[in-house]
Amino acid sequence: MIVKHVAVGPVSDYALDGSVLTVAGVAIDLAARQADVTAMVDLTADHNGVVAEGLAGSYVASVVIPPRQHRFVDSGELGFDDQPVMSRQALPLNVAAVQLFLWPMENNPTQGE
Repeated sequence: MIVKHVAVGPVSDYALDGSVLTVAGVAIDLAARQADVTAMVDLTADHNGVVAEGLAGSYVASVVIPPRQHRFVDSGELGFDDQPVMSRQALPLNVAAVQLFLWPMENNPTQGE
């Protein structure tokens, strides 16, 4: 996973366990969120300091999940002119390509209250 700090300062805790990313206590199943297009997950803190997914306050983190990759495999069937029919198969998520952007807690007015 590529981790980028948006600015200088302490950031929320985060951990990666397989394809589950936890930021400030919010778990995101990255593999389940992956789609055929780039997926974004934003975490913000509301005025009470509660971190949740969505745009409800100050940014805590943004996660960019790359689009699903595919490969073509022989389906075992023959098509026209006895040519093999290929089917598209999704590859597992490459967690190393996921980007995590972290905002400093000092920029979040709910931190430290």
